[in-house]
Amino acid sequence: MAKKFKTREELEEFKKSLASKFESGIPQYLQDFIDKKERRFDDEEYYTEKARRKYSFTPEERREFIEDKKQEFWENNKFRIFKSPKKGIPVYQEPPKGEERIEEEKELSQEEINALISISESDLELFAMRYFPHYLKKPSSKFHKFLYGFLSRNLGTISKRRRGFKKAIAAPRANSKSSIMSGILPLWCACYQKKKFIIIISNSANQAEEFLEDIKRELEYNEILKRDFPHVVGKGAIWKRGHIITRNNVQILALGSGSRVRGRRFGKDRPDLLLLDDCEDDEMVRSQATREYIRYQWFNKGVLHVGEADSSNIDFLFIGTINGKDCLLNALLDPSQYPDWSSNRFQAVEEFPTNMNLWDEWEGIYKNGLNKNREEDAWKFYLEHKEAMDEGAKILWPEGDPLYGLMVSRISDPSGFSSEKQNLALDPNSLLFPIESLSFKDFSSSDIQEILNSRSTEFFSALDPSLGKKNNSDYSCMATVARHKPTGLILVVDIDMKRRTVEEQIELVLNKYEQFCKKGWGQKLIVCEENLFQVVLKDNIIKESRKRGLYAPIEGIANYKDKHARIESIAPLLRNGTVIFDSYKYKYNQQYALAVNLIAEYSEGVSHDDSADALEICIRICKKKKFRMLVK
Repeated sequence: MAKKFKTREELEEFKKSLASKFESGIPQYLQDFIDKKERRFDDEEYYTEKARRKYSFTPEERREFIEDKKQEFWENNKFRIFKSPKKGIPVYQEPPKGEERIEEEKELSQEEINALISISESDLELFAMRYFPHYLKKPSSKFHKFLYGFLSRNLGTISKRRRGFKKAIAAPRANSKSSIMSGILPLWCACYQKKKFIIIISNSANQAEEFLEDIKRELEYNEILKRDFPHVVGKGAIWKRGHIITRNNVQILALGSGSRVRGRRFGKDRPDLLLLDDCEDDEMVRSQATREYIRYQWFNKGVLHVGEADSSNIDFLFIGTINGKDCLLNALLDPSQYPDWSSNRFQAVEEFPTNMNLWDEWEGIYKNGLNKNREEDAWKFYLEHKEAMDEGAKILWPEGDPLYGLMVSRISDPSGFSSEKQNLALDPNSLLFPIESLSFKDFSSSDIQEILNSRSTEFFSALDPSLGKKNNSDYSCMATVARHKPTGLILVVDIDMKRRTVEEQIELVLNKYEQFCKKGWGQKLIVCEENLFQVVLKDNIIKESRKRGLYAPIEGIANYKDKHARIESIAPLLRNGTVIFDSYKYKYNQQYALAVNLIAEYSEGVSHDDSADALEICIRICKKKKFRMLVK
């Protein structure tokens, strides 16, 4: 039975008896137990005394006691209560904008001012410089001038264009693209009523709404706009976050990527200008599911069909920075994927300096962790050798994004520099076979033809099959190489890469075999992957080969090793010139060029690794077989 302590005295006796039995004192866990019991006795005594006091006095005695204590308190604590005056809450006052232009033009007559207003209608750059000097404090870059020119040509004059434009531009980060595209351009269209319904779309609704807030501030506080466009400025019929209608009846809407675009109206009008400003962020591009939804569902089916059945008069302008190989902007830059879009790509560094040895020396100073003043010393080194270090460099915006800052960014974050500043879809540091590391020769040259027609040359082919012919299916890829035994060179004579049905893949293998036999290049071995369903494909190829009397040397190969590790194993052979590609085919054969480009763009985790996979299998099977010791 558990021991119980009815009184504090019993607990004290128990504590003393324990203390006598432990030489070094009562253990901590027992001391904690005793303390807990003592606190319980304390609580019991407290609440017992509290109850006794509560009921030992009559209600009249308790009220009298409370009144006496109140009186005593106020006699000892005399003070006055004052109502503090309300302090005004500071409210942000938007400063007026464009006042410097008003001051500059104070001597102009109204006729001259009207002339400036008129010519600004057809020239976006003049409109921007005249009405927004507070934005454009630095000279325009090559990118800015191109954008001004393109928009002025297409929107500057009222013309009967048969079609609206679809323009995609990749521009470096921090190059004032949003200021022009999502700020000045909508205001230009609103002031001159070039458009009736403008939609600004960014990667998040909040970002797009911030662009619209800037537009609202200009319409409320820009003094020169107030003077020249009194019928436009000020709050319109709708004036809320994310949605406005100006006083001259132009609607501007701000939306985030993925928001409903299709089906929107402004009275009888559909949207006639869509401005897509950095519609993707890194997180969207990183997720395959989000990436495919944004492109195939939201953009292809929603944004591009925002108008009526005949939406040819809608203008689309997509400007952003490339976030990855599979991002939407990178696809829009590719005419093979979006042939009705025109595109331009701008890089912060158009040409790197010629004296890179000096920059390598500068980098060593800048990265010297033992030097506390490394940044200052690197800057001094640059100033001392500025003329030589700047030689040969071509910078897109030297006044706003200068060479020195770009070179610091390049060594600090090479991957970020490649995508954010150079708009390269791939990180060059992650590529196994950069295009410049591959070897090319014209296979029609006499020395290569001699190798291909030599009896010492053996031909091998490999098929990397695919499941079907849908747009999002993998490619089926058949690669054929020639191995010259005396030199060990491996010539990539053919790569056929396309989305095909299973039946078309069977035809491909057998037709290629017949073609090469006619050239005297009969393959020594043709292998087909036989993982999962592919074993059925291999068996069907063999059966069809028998029917035709071809008896092609077809074997299956099962891949159990990690694909990236397999492809990585051939990197030394591609880099040291053992594997050679046909420069003529690369230039004139679309499928061959596509396959080689995908090999050059290969890195772990890419969507299309089919050509690299097929080439790896080819190289693997043409290696000399090794002996194996058999043991019981």
